[in-house]
Amino acid sequence: MTEDIANIVCKSEPHIRYYSGESKDQHFNDPLMEYYLVIVSDKKGIRRTFNKILKNINEAGGWAEKNEMLRGEVKNSNLNYLFITIQTLIGLKDLNLKSLGLPLIKDSELYERKYLKVQDYVFKIYEE
Repeated sequence: MTEDIANIVCKSEPHIRYYSGESKDQHFNDPLMEYYLVIVSDKKGIRRTFNKILKNINEAGGWAEKNEMLRGEVKNSNLNYLFITIQTLIGLKDLNLKSLGLPLIKDSELYERKYLKVQDYVFKIYEE
């Protein structure tokens, strides 16, 4: 994890854990951005936040392709999480995660690996 807020925000409090980077894929000749996002909240909060993310992408003139989705419950809390990966032409600034109203945790370990799947990493954080 690359930000001190990870030490302040408890995993059983609503937040967004994210990481972004350039995708291996392209749209025609334009590079795509790939976002790894974990939204932690109650079920309504997750749905509302996910819809806001899609709205931000749409308002920036983009589209989103969802690649992975994983839902689960945060251990020892009444919260759930939704892990999603999104590919889009929209940059992080236009995605505007700060507008979502939840604490943000930039997590440099939230990415696809050769040996430990990113889903396993998310599971270890929230369910073990």
